[in-house]
Amino acid sequence: FCIVSHILGISAGQDAFRDNFTDIKQIYALVIPAERNVLRIRWKEEVLNKPFFCNVTNTIGGGSIQRDKAFPYAKYRDIFVRLGRIAGFEAPLELYSLRRASGNNINSRWPSTELSELSQKLTTR
Repeated sequence: FCIVSHILGISAGQDAFRDNFTDIKQIYALVIPAERNVLRIRWKEEVLNKPFFCNVTNTIGGGSIQRDKAFPYAKYRDIFVRLGRIAGFEAPLELYSLRRASGNNINSRWPSTELSELSQKLTTR
């Protein structure tokens, strides 16, 4: 699972990019200049204050996306816990475990001095 691909796919589906990308293949085909390590993709102004992960409700005709309502954290948590049960995990899956594992993964890949510098930069903004 790659969160970047997921976000890019949703963004293309919501026509959220200023450059009017229609699918993520166009984004992955972009070439980052050798003198840079990042290529900024800009969002349309009208999507910046709207929910990105929208709520979904069940209807007689199937699922319905509520574009004006954000997907509630509690609903996501309940689905995540249920997924763990269905998958047969002995211990209940919790979102905290996912956050903790992500943090441990980041900590294991970056030297502590770099993490310290990054933390200081983020807190002084």
